[in-house]
Amino acid sequence: EFFRKFVNLQLAQRNRSRWVDTTPTNLMRNSAISKLLPGSRFIHMLRDGRDVACSVVRERWGPSEHFEALEWWRDRLLTVLDEAKKNSDSILHVWLEELIHHERDQTFERIMDFVELSESAKMYSFFNEEMQPKSAHSQRWKSEIQDAKKFSSRYEEILEELISKGLPTPMKQF
Repeated sequence: EFFRKFVNLQLAQRNRSRWVDTTPTNLMRNSAISKLLPGSRFIHMLRDGRDVACSVVRERWGPSEHFEALEWWRDRLLTVLDEAKKNSDSILHVWLEELIHHERDQTFERIMDFVELSESAKMYSFFNEEMQPKSAHSQRWKSEIQDAKKFSSRYEEILEELISKGLPTPMKQF
């Protein structure tokens, strides 16, 4: 009750009707958050794990080696998938590659429907201007990984395991 009142106060002070938080680890705690904030919705933005690994190794807080970062990605997704089973109706899994590269408009509409928002010209304009393929850094792993074939093979094994645990199959892979 306290937390709901706190969130409502924040919304009222900013003249907003929604509170959005982009902390990725919240997906690992979505059932607890849903108890604090009934009706919460979670969008699980997924990204090709090979590209995630290339991003993570650049950060001080993450693994420093690409294969290790790929395993880090796997472990995090296993936690998210386990947690998602407790609260599956409140989570929408979306592959970034679908949103950015393959089925932009359909995926955008699916997100809008999920969060029960009607599309506005301003929001759609932002999406079209800011969410561009070049900004996604897709396939960077192909040029950054020394043994790209071995790396991709491990990724495919991990992806198969994650799909068997409930991860939605990516629509298309590069």
